[in-house]
Amino acid sequence: MMNGSTISKNYHYSRALRSIKQQEEVPDLLVSLLQLMAERRELNIQPVMNQKLRTELLEATGFQLFWHEDPEDEQLANYPHDLEAKLQK
Repeated sequence: MMNGSTISKNYHYSRALRSIKQQEEVPDLLVSLLQLMAERRELNIQPVMNQKLRTELLEATGFQLFWHEDPEDEQLANYPHDLEAKLQK
């Protein structure tokens, strides 16, 4: 299994999600977060803008998920990461 440093450095959220789904007793919030980040890396930004998930994540872990309020700005901000991840494949 990849460590958190590898996941965040290389944006392998999809791979991490597939791996974690094979594990037993994984918290739903963790699965939701990885799904969200995998979608975000593919420039599907609508799941990121889920205020309910943002609040749940903050309350459960103290981790504050940031996104741009304007969907176009969010997509533009994620484009370089998506491109970088695809070039590393």
